Amino acid sequence: TEFWAQKIAQAGAQRIRINDPCHDISEINKAIKWSKAAGLTTMVALIYSYSPVHTDEYYAKKALAMAKAGAERVFIKDVGGLLTPERTKTLVPAIMKQIDGIPLEIHGHCTTGLSPLCYLEAVKLGVQTVHTAVSPLANGPSQPSAENILRNLRYLGFSANLNESALKAVAEHFQFVAKREGFP
Repeated sequence: TEFWAQKIAQAGAQRIRINDPCHDISEINKAIKWSKAAGLTTMVALIYSYSPVHTDEYYAKKALAMAKAGAERVFIKDVGGLLTPERTKTLVPAIMKQIDGIPLEIHGHCTTGLSPLCYLEAVKLGVQTVHTAVSPLANGPSQPSAENILRNLRYLGFSANLNESALKAVAEHFQFVAKREGFP
C-alpha cells in the first residue's frame, strides 16, 4: 500500500480513497500515514451496512477515530444502495458531530433507487460533495446521475460549482460510444 500510494502520487493523483470494509483503524492509520507522506489528500470511507451492529453511534465512533488518525475527508460509502433517506437524516449529523469540520462526502450506488434521495437529504444536512456519474454511466449499480442531482439541488435552492459544458461533453462522448458499441 505504501508503494502504491507513492506510485499513484508520482503519476499525478492528488487524492486517495482509503477503503477498509472492516473499519480497522490500525490499517487505516497506516494507509493515511503512507498516503500523506506521498503528498496525497486522504479521504477515508465509512462503508455503510445495515445490521444491529451498524448504528449511528458505531459510524460516529469510527468517524472520530478516522479524524484522529488524520483523515482529511470522510465519506459514507453505500456500496449496496442500502442507505435510506430516513437513515441519512440521523447518520449524517451523528458523523458530522464527531469529525469537527472535516468535510463529509457521500458515495452511493443506485441499486435500490434510493441514492439520489439520500444525496439530497445529505446536502440539506451540510454535505457539500456528492459522488455522481455522467448520465450514460449513471444509476443502476452506478452512482446517481450528475445531471439529475444538479437539477434537483437547484430546485431545492442549492448551487453547484460544476463545469456543465464539460459534463455535457463527457456525457455526449459516452452516449456516442454506447450507440457505436450497441449498448443502451
